[in-house]
Amino acid sequence: MGARVVRADVEGPVLSEDARALAEKIMAKYPTRRSALVPLLYLVQSEMGWVPRQGMREVAEILQLTTAEVEAVATFYTMLKLHPCGRYVLSICTNPSCALLG
Repeated sequence: MGARVVRADVEGPVLSEDARALAEKIMAKYPTRRSALVPLLYLVQSEMGWVPRQGMREVAEILQLTTAEVEAVATFYTMLKLHPCGRYVLSICTNPSCALLG
């Protein structure tokens, strides 16, 4: 059985024309473009299943931010997947509030 190769990046555009139109609608909901950063990263994740570097570049271009600013936010949130993952993701909460709820 061979090793599984995971690509660290993708070539070409990540967001479809429909997704770009949706991005414009999302940005219209916020007073500043920068406020739409997390929703746009989730949009990329919904298109690809994860957030590749090319997706971060496209979001940076749309919001007129640097790629470093977008990457800083993307790496902060644990629910944004920065590498390909399985179709189903099991998350287990170990916080005291979850433990109290059973």
